[in-house]
Amino acid sequence: ITFDLNSTLTIGGKGKDGVDGKDGQLGVAGKDGVDGVTIYGNGTIGINGRDGVDGKPGANASVTVIEGTPGINGKDGETLTRVVYTDANGTTHEIATLDDGLKFKGDTGEVIAKKLGETLEIIGRTAETANVTDKNLRVDNEEGKLVLKMAKELQEINSISNNNGTIITLGDANNNNTVNINNATISNVAPGVNGTDAVNV
Repeated sequence: ITFDLNSTLTIGGKGKDGVDGKDGQLGVAGKDGVDGVTIYGNGTIGINGRDGVDGKPGANASVTVIEGTPGINGKDGETLTRVVYTDANGTTHEIATLDDGLKFKGDTGEVIAKKLGETLEIIGRTAETANVTDKNLRVDNEEGKLVLKMAKELQEINSISNNNGTIITLGDANNNNTVNINNATISNVAPGVNGTDAVNV
């Protein structure tokens, strides 16, 4: 027997004469006769996961859309239409999108919003050819924040300089130490004790 259907098929619908209507339901069954996917008239899709292995049950969930949490560029009062699913325990989960992304913030400046897949640059100003060390910085987790800290006793430091020409070179393998203060004055020096001590004149 062959049946012809209209191009528009409606399942379920509004009740008549004060009788409650009924949500339609369209199921797609697997070879075992059990619906694997069901479309409900209330706007949800039911998914019956594959049977589990080793006697464990399969996973089931229902999928729908709601007005959910704003994306990274969302403003107060705005929402974002989201696909959500409800698991077998009745817990609802919002599905993230590339527009969600992550937000980053430093001590100063505005919050940086990056979509998933976008690059956030974390940069320093040291030349690529400069000698560097990782002995003097540490990152601590403090109340959900990552705090960058510098050691009070610096290690593996060869020299210290500033923009006015002052350079302090620390001991090398031959214990050679030099201080160049670019013709500046060193004041408040304590009286000498040993013959090699620097003193005020």
